[in-house]
Amino acid sequence: MTYFYYHHDDDDCDKNSDPNAVNDSANVKYNTAQTIAVLSNDSDPDSDPLKVTWASDPAHGSVTVNPDGTITYTPDPNYSGTDSFTYQIYDGQGGYDTATVTIDVSAPDGIVEGTSGSDLIDAHYTGDPEGDMVDNNDAILPGAAPNDDYIIAGDGNDTVYAGQGNDSVEGGQGNDLIFGEGGNDTLEGGDGNDTIYGDNDPAGGPACDPVSETVDWSHFQTDCGEVKDQTVDLGETKVHFDFQSQDYGAKATLTTSAQYTEAGENFDSCSALQLYGAGGDCGDGVSPTSTTVLTFSSDNSDYTGEVQGLSFRINDLDRSDSYDDHVDIVTLSAVDADGNPVDITIDPEGNQTVTDNGDGTYTITGGDQDTGSLNQDDQIGSVKVTINDPTAKLTIAYSNGGDTDQAISITDMTYDTCPVQDDPGEPGDDSIMGGLGDDVLYGQQGEDTLDGGAGSDNLDGGEGNDTLDGGAGADRVYGGDDRDLFVVGSSTDGIGDTLDGGEGGDDYDTLDLQGAGPLRVHSTVTDYDPVSGVSTYAGTVDFLDGSGNVTGTLEFSNMEDIIPCFTPGTLIATPRGEVPVETLREGDKVLTRDNGIQEVRWAGRAEMSRERLQHAPHLKPVLIRKGSLGNDLPERDMMVSPNHRMLVANDKTALYFEEHEVLVAAKHLVANRGVDTVETLGTSYLHFMFDRHEVLLANGSWTESFQPGDQTLGGMGNSQRQEIFEIFPDLQTAKGRDSYHAARKTLKKHEANVLLMS
Repeated sequence: MTYFYYHHDDDDCDKNSDPNAVNDSANVKYNTAQTIAVLSNDSDPDSDPLKVTWASDPAHGSVTVNPDGTITYTPDPNYSGTDSFTYQIYDGQGGYDTATVTIDVSAPDGIVEGTSGSDLIDAHYTGDPEGDMVDNNDAILPGAAPNDDYIIAGDGNDTVYAGQGNDSVEGGQGNDLIFGEGGNDTLEGGDGNDTIYGDNDPAGGPACDPVSETVDWSHFQTDCGEVKDQTVDLGETKVHFDFQSQDYGAKATLTTSAQYTEAGENFDSCSALQLYGAGGDCGDGVSPTSTTVLTFSSDNSDYTGEVQGLSFRINDLDRSDSYDDHVDIVTLSAVDADGNPVDITIDPEGNQTVTDNGDGTYTITGGDQDTGSLNQDDQIGSVKVTINDPTAKLTIAYSNGGDTDQAISITDMTYDTCPVQDDPGEPGDDSIMGGLGDDVLYGQQGEDTLDGGAGSDNLDGGEGNDTLDGGAGADRVYGGDDRDLFVVGSSTDGIGDTLDGGEGGDDYDTLDLQGAGPLRVHSTVTDYDPVSGVSTYAGTVDFLDGSGNVTGTLEFSNMEDIIPCFTPGTLIATPRGEVPVETLREGDKVLTRDNGIQEVRWAGRAEMSRERLQHAPHLKPVLIRKGSLGNDLPERDMMVSPNHRMLVANDKTALYFEEHEVLVAAKHLVANRGVDTVETLGTSYLHFMFDRHEVLLANGSWTESFQPGDQTLGGMGNSQRQEIFEIFPDLQTAKGRDSYHAARKTLKKHEANVLLMS
């Protein structure tokens, strides 16, 4: 027989294995501390619990070892780049190991970025990957002042408060709500149905980014006994409880009795404040038996003292006419920090009576319950109270209108505390673009530029001299106060639009149709100021195709100036009907007053930019309104260059000038009602020539063709002048130009004044 002997080595059985620490890496935001769970990838072969014993000092920051084994790394102020530190772990059995954490502190890129979700981006937003914030004096983009923020909200239904400075905001996809607040901002909604305000929220500033809190009555009295006057800190807000008894036996206590709640309303022990009211002679329903006052405040300067969204229940609010007869009567009032009453919403679950007393107080009277007295957990005796506006003080006056002692319970009180919002600064001159979708744009104060983009948009310029363009889609555009410019970029942009210039402020609104192509304007005078001589117009604009057919209509009102085009859009009479002037080419036939059908020998175009018109204001176009030349002529509004001449024919011309028909420059007709020099963003002057100077029909009125002369040829570009010389070589000489006679006598300025003033 063979025996095997095994030697048991106690040292081998008790030997501990060292833990294994694994290197970590972390991305840390600029100027932001971050807690790192270094133990998450560390291990121990013996499954011993691990703890961090120490961590080395990083070169560009500091570290704190936390009791739970995490390490908080804080970068040095304004540092970005790579940093590192070493930490040691211990298994409690004598085993140690170390590892290194490599830190990448991101440098700010000057862009406050939202997420793919629905973000609230304001001065308290910390979700940017690089640590950029709104109004944090951290703007770094070229030319930006410290608080000139660039915000890209990204996807989702975002709410953005841009704050101070000249900010740029891109809403991105989703139905966004954007407030430019102070400064000259550029705001773009992007895709989705967006609402954009150039300045502040008209409801009173930035919305609350709430911290929700619950009134746990056990903070006032731990043993659920009687509650005394005291102040309790419930988080960011302090609540001062003041109970005033107006009757013997009235008191406020905490109770653990069952209470009625709805889904989502939490109830725990001592969450109900019970108000007792004595019956008998004192409980007459006229004077309260007790008054409970809750005052809200905050010692934290980062939060407002007022609360919002205050909500609570009143349970067991009823009446009984049996032997324990009673009538619960509660009067509520609430005020803001300035002592102004705020609205209270009361939703009874039973047949309680609610009375708005008209003085900021509301009275709730218990209803007659067929089943007699109710308990606190009966739904029919419950009332839900909601106060949405900022509230600094709530007063609850309780009366018992019967003979028997009774009580009500105040439960489930919650509210939101709000961070203090920074001053957004003064309103500015904003650029607001709606982008795709059905957007709502508000310019508010300042000289704003609003562009609705695609979709059926609503634009409101607000105060200031604004420029508004609804863009594509059937838009509603309102100028608001002051001198606004309405731009219709093309006929497709204008179709279906409704434009209202508004009437307030320094009112003089202009409808600019220069880019809208062929059109007809139908306008009527709705108001006339004899002091300024300014008329106000309302009407419609018909957009036309190349054959003169109506393709769509725009409606307008409260406009003091309308800029169409001769210039493009003016209709010229031809053998094939009226055609837009910009479609005429060499060889086309036109009807003339003196020589019948004549062929166009040359057609030219002169572009007048806004800058050129600013430097040469004498070249600004003249608007001749429908009917301003008499006999309902012209048939439509038309705009011409200041030196373009119109035919005037009446008895006065024969009397004063021995000519029945004369030509008068448009600039000399400006004294006539309905003829005005107009401001414009730019225009095009169109010219065409015949073998001789002709009189032709434009918008139903007789006017001239182009007549070359020293002044007109000298003002042309060299290429156009050479084109004319190739067709009419005689015009290169003074004799040749003199032989190109005017079709009618042309009045000088003083002669035109005599004609118009007589």
